[in-house]
Amino acid sequence: MPRPRALLTAALASAAVLVVPSGVAHAADGDPSNVLAGTVTAADGVLWNGCHTYAYSYALQPTTATWYLETRLLGPDGAGVASGLVISDSDPTTGSATFGVCSRATSRGAFRIEARLTSTSGSNQTTEELPPASFTLGLPASASALRVADASPQRGERVVFTLTSTRQTPEGMVPNDLATVVLQRRTAAGWRRVGGGLTETNTHGRVRVRVTWHGGRERYRMLTRADPDAYAGSRSAATTLRTAR
Repeated sequence: MPRPRALLTAALASAAVLVVPSGVAHAADGDPSNVLAGTVTAADGVLWNGCHTYAYSYALQPTTATWYLETRLLGPDGAGVASGLVISDSDPTTGSATFGVCSRATSRGAFRIEARLTSTSGSNQTTEELPPASFTLGLPASASALRVADASPQRGERVVFTLTSTRQTPEGMVPNDLATVVLQRRTAAGWRRVGGGLTETNTHGRVRVRVTWHGGRERYRMLTRADPDAYAGSRSAATTLRTAR
């Protein structure tokens, strides 16, 4: 029987960075208790720009000592994106493997893994289709943080708010420079923009907004507007200001 290990090696050759998507794994479709051959699962994550690898897990119950698992990754449009192979010569029956994916070849959304397990004994060969698994690859996240220099200002005082935005990258969170952010105040009609409102962060992902304090008690928060091509939107926790007594 030919060993198709080379197919997997070629599929991953262009992906130099290993990315294990964060999030909660989805169970494979169907009732796993009725599946003797095994299951595959994957976790929600981020479709990064460029070429990266994305992990999936498998748990197999082959009927023979010699077996191989073939997997195929389908994109949101149903087209094939990548393929993989797990083989008894070098892999355990329970573990993880990866798909190589380039963002230019697909789009963000719901992905699907199709898998089949082939067990061999001498000249006999049995192939079983496993329940497919689905997961989502979306935009990188952003995070918003609001800080005020003095949460108990005097009437007429100029209050300085610092709005900070960060965004998710494969290496972690980094300053979100040139992001569109807005300061909001809670009113009886809901959250409303303060003053001109929309502004842009500097190279450190920060911007300062000054507001004249008229007294009382008010709640503020900030938003990072989503960039459909780069990151999702976010909002900070609310900060409460009270007039100093």
